[in-house]
Amino acid sequence: MSSYLTKSTSSNSTANRRNNRLIEKYGPYVIIVALIVLLADLAPTQYKPAPTTKFIYKPTAVTATQSQCTNNLTTKTITACKPAWNGSNNGGATWNGVTKNSINIVAYGSPDNALIASLLGGEGPGKLIGTPQEEAHTIKVYQTWFNEHFQTYGRKVRIISYTSAGTLSNSSAISQSDAVAIDKQDHAFLVLGGELDEGFFTQLTKEHILSIAGAQLPESFYKQNAPYVFGMLSTTNMENDFIASFVCNQLGPNSLASFGGNNSNPPVNGQPRKYGIIYPTTNADGTPSIYSSIGDNMASQLKKKCNISVSPQDIQGYSLNPSSAISQVQSGSSRLRQDKVTTLICLCDPISPTFSAQNMASQGYFPEIIETGYLLQDYYQLDQLYNQQEWAHTFGISSLPVAGSLKDSLFYQAYESVDPRSIPNPDAQLIFYELLLAFAGIQGAGPHLTAQTFAQAMFDKVRINSNSPTTPTFRYSPNDYGGIRDAQIVWWNPNAPSPDGKLGNFESVDNGYRFTPKTWPKVSGKLLFGNPSCLLAASCGMPYYPPATTPTTGSP
Repeated sequence: MSSYLTKSTSSNSTANRRNNRLIEKYGPYVIIVALIVLLADLAPTQYKPAPTTKFIYKPTAVTATQSQCTNNLTTKTITACKPAWNGSNNGGATWNGVTKNSINIVAYGSPDNALIASLLGGEGPGKLIGTPQEEAHTIKVYQTWFNEHFQTYGRKVRIISYTSAGTLSNSSAISQSDAVAIDKQDHAFLVLGGELDEGFFTQLTKEHILSIAGAQLPESFYKQNAPYVFGMLSTTNMENDFIASFVCNQLGPNSLASFGGNNSNPPVNGQPRKYGIIYPTTNADGTPSIYSSIGDNMASQLKKKCNISVSPQDIQGYSLNPSSAISQVQSGSSRLRQDKVTTLICLCDPISPTFSAQNMASQGYFPEIIETGYLLQDYYQLDQLYNQQEWAHTFGISSLPVAGSLKDSLFYQAYESVDPRSIPNPDAQLIFYELLLAFAGIQGAGPHLTAQTFAQAMFDKVRINSNSPTTPTFRYSPNDYGGIRDAQIVWWNPNAPSPDGKLGNFESVDNGYRFTPKTWPKVSGKLLFGNPSCLLAASCGMPYYPPATTPTTGSP
């Protein structure tokens, strides 16, 4: 059997990739669990010659191979379809990174940073950061599984690790040269990673290389790079719409804060809600962040939807470089405290709360914190790292589904079916679900694989309508390259057991019922946490979901 894992020869060794994937865990671990449901419909789309002008999506009919799908998966809880193929000509080298016998996918690692690794508790067993050896083995395992369970039309997919030689201080400039090297050296068809780097994605598009992003990105950015960049989460535009709909419909204008700390200084509970916004304005190297406008956009949405005003001085930006962010967040939280902000909307990355929550707690300042789901800050293993006295006052929205047992998850079962002797490393979930999307597009594109046929497959085949709290609504369209389309209401309970057996987990309101921006019920001031957790105390639970596990008693 050929080698499972190919290392990029001009990049740093895999041994240097200590926290790169963790930096890129701003993409979801478990949101795409339900994508496997759609694979039964993943017959290839009909091939259309690549257009010579700007790409325009044209819907395609289901082909005859739809009826030829058979279930040949070995894992008992997995249901999927691998369409038959007669082994005829696959077109050979149909696109960059594609030959008659192979398809190249590059797993890109951002620059290392020891401070980030330290803030996240280090690496190794039981940690959020896996060792380089664990990650290499994980990629090897999943390369085997996906090649066996998806139709790739006579080609084998090779997953190539590429680690950036840059540092946080020069990451934007280096990442663009990385994108060129990924094209010239590794001949990539598709890249995973590089979530927060606008220049990296833009350069990949110039090289005609597809990419899957794990973070929210602006709708305008996707359109500028169509059809090359697909997101796992919603666009920043939709995410802000989610948040504004939640705040306006569940809390309402002119409402009183009630979920902050009882002994906060200054007082929070019983005070008219005064909002503050915190968000990343600059990249680690000082260049403007792709998120530099989301704070003002959030304030604009609140004003437009329900006439909630946020003072410009309470819209606080910070750097994605943790060395700079620590001092910025400290001064920013002091300003919010001074201004008597009762309710903080955290459009944050998942790293900054490790020090911002600690800083506010040290001041005796315990405002309400609105969970927004931005950049994976709603993943429980990350939230367990934050100051729990502070984070106990967190509630809001999450695009992640209600979490179940890790061993019942698709990523875990797929790993175990290939290697039952070890367990998946901390990076396994992200790696698996990024690859699931990539292979879904490859299989759906059919034998003649190009950027255009891949995009058509993503539009036509990657579609889920939520019918349970464990299933997000997920789809792409030519006008929206973000994936998730709905969210649930959650609150953080420091004493709730999580799927990994540790204390600290998000509790779901109404058993995890999922809403879109247009379907948030208007029940201002009626939000209830604890046991039960619901929108209306007299009407807990929504009709089409069966009861989930009983929420743990407690409150934000």
